[in-house]
Amino acid sequence: MRIEGGTICRSLFLLAMLGSSAIAQSKATCEKGQNPERILACSELLKQRPSSDKQGRIYRNRGQAYSWSRQYELAVKDYDAALDIDPNDPQVLWERGLALESLEQHRRAVADADRLISMGEARRFSAYQLRCRALAALRSFDEAIRSCSEQLRLSPLGIFYVDRGEVYLLTGQYGRAIEDFDAALKGDKNMAWAKLGRGKAMFAKQDYAAALEEFDQANDMMKAASGEAWPIALSKRGLANEALGRRSEAVADFQKALKGYPELDESKEGLRRLGASPPPFNERPWWRFW
Repeated sequence: MRIEGGTICRSLFLLAMLGSSAIAQSKATCEKGQNPERILACSELLKQRPSSDKQGRIYRNRGQAYSWSRQYELAVKDYDAALDIDPNDPQVLWERGLALESLEQHRRAVADADRLISMGEARRFSAYQLRCRALAALRSFDEAIRSCSEQLRLSPLGIFYVDRGEVYLLTGQYGRAIEDFDAALKGDKNMAWAKLGRGKAMFAKQDYAAALEEFDQANDMMKAASGEAWPIALSKRGLANEALGRRSEAVADFQKALKGYPELDESKEGLRRLGASPPPFNERPWWRFW
């Protein structure tokens, strides 16, 4: 059977078009897709051996997808690969710093924050916030407070007041902590993290009834925003109920918290102290903060 040359050309052209379409789709998914599909799409693009500048963007995108999937070690590997190509990419430095902080590699997180600051990118990427959190974890509290204060000087947002308030809590400066949480709530009366912080300060001052009320309100704020109860606030409420001698209420709070966040050690320990059983296993993840 004879195949015309024109038919072969048209077939080759069609194959090329299909290949280009597939690559374009992978590129779009790698940049903005859902995390599992995004990871696969970026991996496929890397197999095409793109140019180094494109490779750097692909590693950054896949690292971001890994990070958002809480696969922080894989994220850091991709961010490292991206920085090998462009050591001065501020977006990658920022995202790697966040991933390192999640891995509790605080000194490396501080180093990335310092790089951003030296590059003049402190305001755009909230580098002093990253530095503050990492230094607080390293128990360098005075330096952490200075970093938080510098971040507030650059941008007086509520979340930065919460960050500094949390460090004041760690140092036992409860009055200053409450002032910062109140400043955050003044800017946003529904900032659940600030309300939670107030509860933690009240609890530390052994005003357990006031703490219970604050944790209740924090949970209500988050529930109004997300439609779901807030495991962290429920766990704190459990501590307040336990301190008030309300065993059954404390057990219920700890169990509800673990249904939303099975990794919450504070609630697990609370149930052990009270001689109660954990709830049935639930795979739904939650977030980590302080």
